[in-house]
Amino acid sequence: MENTAADNENYYNTQFELLKHMHTASQKGSVIDVTTIFSVAELAEGTPIKDKDEALRSLYILEGQKLVTPFPPGDFTSNNWCLTEMGSEIAGKINEQTKDQASQRAA
Repeated sequence: MENTAADNENYYNTQFELLKHMHTASQKGSVIDVTTIFSVAELAEGTPIKDKDEALRSLYILEGQKLVTPFPPGDFTSNNWCLTEMGSEIAGKINEQTKDQASQRAA
């Protein structure tokens, strides 16, 4: 069974939501603390995903792109995850772009 374009868009949105949530929740003032650790349940609850299995699936995909990492590192059975430096940078850009688009729509 092949994924449709709508399926693919939904998967990307899920991954973006996880990254955005992790980035926002890791913010300490004007600095992002990439050592902030999130449980899979916390990520599922803090995003529109609400499903732990779907959140974990997206985390595996994001880990393959080096944007998140399990904690402890390399333990893929772990329920704890954190952003990488690259993941923090990309999530910051996604958040900025989302804010820019929202302000353009409001104008």
